[in-house]
Amino acid sequence: MQIVSRNNRGLTLVEILVALVITLVVFLGLMQTAMLSMDVNTNNQLREEAVSIAERRIRELRDLSGGNLTPTAVTPWPQEAVSVNFRNFANPVPYTVDITVVNIGTAPDITAKQIGIVVTWQVPKSPGVNLTHRISTLKRL
Repeated sequence: MQIVSRNNRGLTLVEILVALVITLVVFLGLMQTAMLSMDVNTNNQLREEAVSIAERRIRELRDLSGGNLTPTAVTPWPQEAVSVNFRNFANPVPYTVDITVVNIGTAPDITAKQIGIVVTWQVPKSPGVNLTHRISTLKRL
């Protein structure tokens, strides 16, 4: 006696189409997640470079003698432009560095200066959206 399976029709066209639609929806969700993670990674790279620029500049200013740091609370130092090339970016990303130095204490007894640096850059995929990183320190005289 042989047992014969009578259900050997295979998959119908409708079943295959339903499986393809479900697979497509899953892959679209995964692609959206991948795109979001690439944007977040890019923004983190840009922010990391801004932090690096600010720290490098503030280290240079800390190393100056107190007399060379003139207060610029009313008139800031000229803006400094820094362009950085990133891998997979068509154009360099421009960063703007603003520096302020403020005397702390009264005129004859100035004991310290506050150095402030603001680095500004534009998000490449969002024209008109500027981000900033601020850093400040005190320098004793």
